[in-house]
Amino acid sequence: MTAARQRVPSQYFYGRGELVNQPDVSIIVPVYNAMPYIITCLSSSMEQSIGRRQVEVVAVDDGSTDGSGEQLETLAKFWDNLIVVHQENSDGPSRPRNVGLEKSTGRFVFFLDADDYLGPEALQRMVALADAESLDVVSGRRVSAGGLKAHRANAVRPRHTGIFAEDYDNAIQRSQSLQYRAMMQIACVDCKNLYRREFLDRFGIRFPEDINFGEDFHFGIRCVSRGRVGLVDDYDCYYDRLRDDGRNGTTLYGASEAHLEAVERELRLRQEYGDPSWDPKQNVRDALLRLTQVVFGWIYLHREADVRTRMLAQAQDMLSTWMTPRSVTNLPALSRVKLSLIQRGRDEELRRLIEAEMTEDWDKDTVLNGRVYAGYPYFQDALVGVPDDCYDVTEELRVAHHLAALSWEGSRLCLAGYAFIEHVDTVDVTTSLVLRDQFGRLAATRPVRPTATPGLTGACGRGRYRYELAGFEGDLDLADTAGGRALPPGQWSVFISVGARGITREVPLGGHRAVTAGSSPATVKTSFTKYGTLTLEVVS
Repeated sequence: MTAARQRVPSQYFYGRGELVNQPDVSIIVPVYNAMPYIITCLSSSMEQSIGRRQVEVVAVDDGSTDGSGEQLETLAKFWDNLIVVHQENSDGPSRPRNVGLEKSTGRFVFFLDADDYLGPEALQRMVALADAESLDVVSGRRVSAGGLKAHRANAVRPRHTGIFAEDYDNAIQRSQSLQYRAMMQIACVDCKNLYRREFLDRFGIRFPEDINFGEDFHFGIRCVSRGRVGLVDDYDCYYDRLRDDGRNGTTLYGASEAHLEAVERELRLRQEYGDPSWDPKQNVRDALLRLTQVVFGWIYLHREADVRTRMLAQAQDMLSTWMTPRSVTNLPALSRVKLSLIQRGRDEELRRLIEAEMTEDWDKDTVLNGRVYAGYPYFQDALVGVPDDCYDVTEELRVAHHLAALSWEGSRLCLAGYAFIEHVDTVDVTTSLVLRDQFGRLAATRPVRPTATPGLTGACGRGRYRYELAGFEGDLDLADTAGGRALPPGQWSVFISVGARGITREVPLGGHRAVTAGSSPATVKTSFTKYGTLTLEVVS
């Protein structure tokens, strides 16, 4: 049975003993055994810069047994705009959120988890954006705060030879518009956003009460497929905490059959609702990344053997439906190896790979026939049978480079520094300086003179790789470029083509430097772009 404080059946509510206008925002907080986090959560709600009279908080106690319900009643005596609802445990946040939605009266609603909290100006900024742009849903920038999540975020991340998960996410963010990023955050992350009440009521959008994990995606995908969305990107709106007691849903259901079901449900719902961001290749790729980096991550190691067996069978079915050669294009090698082991039902090998991932305990990468293969377990193990190309990290390798000296000798631009390909020893070095026009067309290329850099091995070699010959000295003569002609007027960029052991990678030069543009010939303007690329502008 549900019991609630008496409500005024109109567009008004009581605050500080008086009748006031409809609040701007109703904050809905599902509460289950949330002590002591609930106090910080509610305090952040009451201290919003938008003003307490513009906020009501509906806290729905879902059968707590740790005193959370009693604490809510105590706080309600001091905060007149705190409405407390008690109900029997529903084994998930969906019903508490739906109940809170029905009990609330604000123009907007915001779903806040009981162990998280808001930035002081979060609601004011989000409501202002929603009103100014007539938005139905507004998401805010999120940060990790306290507990296990902050500890894990600040820890040294085990890396593979290619793309970090965080690098992939950052690259996606940099390339996406605010609106697209908002859609992805609302639909893919969770429901911790601001929603216009009229919009939710018009489409009858509520949380599915038969799902105890991933219900927020079901809610979010219906919102982004029907509404106008936006993102407050210049302020830390939401502080997300992973509880020290491990009672977050992410921890309880992570690396479980419910987690797998949530990932696959996301893909089905994207198609069903015609999500504007739906792209089969990209969305399946994103789902596969979550599968390999989150579902089959560190929590998987602690699941019981029978759970892992069922998860592997369930994941195999999912991969047979969704995974295609296009969807795995450009996936990190670590994910490709994991997917191959999952397809083969190799639990023991999968767990060893995850342990190696967490401890960074794997062999030195192997260079074969102009390709580089990660040193993860079971490379070229005929009994396990993972294809060699799953380990191929050639296209993922980073180039470390530093420009230490820049000078002019007449028409010759003289440069010095160091450059090496990570995880490739500086043997048989073939590094060159390259000059290209604004369309990427080659204007000149000149080999450099390799120089000794013994300190880089100790600083960057991780005890496995040797970079003693990563230094370079070289020049580009603007009077003698392609075809023996002087460089014509225009804008040109300087790159460095780093080569060793038959592997070559080309990157813009100048992003990491200890020099300024300095003086240059009267006909050339030397500068660095905002992204750091050394640029030459020939004016005559």
